Amino acid sequence: PLPVPIAELDEVFRPFDLGGRRAPGLLNVSENTRLHPAVLHGSPHLKDRRISAQALAGLDERGGDHAIIAAYPELEGIEISDTVSVGHQLVNAG
Repeated sequence: PLPVPIAELDEVFRPFDLGGRRAPGLLNVSENTRLHPAVLHGSPHLKDRRISAQALAGLDERGGDHAIIAAYPELEGIEISDTVSVGHQLVNAG
């Protein structure tokens, strides 16, 4: 368990200094990607949606934008490329 009171859990995901370097904030992973411990079990997801970055990356692998829009037609016209990129990074890291 983290030694952080539950009321301050968001603080764990804010930018911080470590070893003379600045770690980025994780709540706003990219312009259109968010990460919050209470949403999708903390998985990076598309801003204002409950669609994980990894799910988008998986669809992108299978058929690009056409596959994504076929699965999630409500995303047509919405910028998702940075979230798809984050998803690819996660898939490739595992």
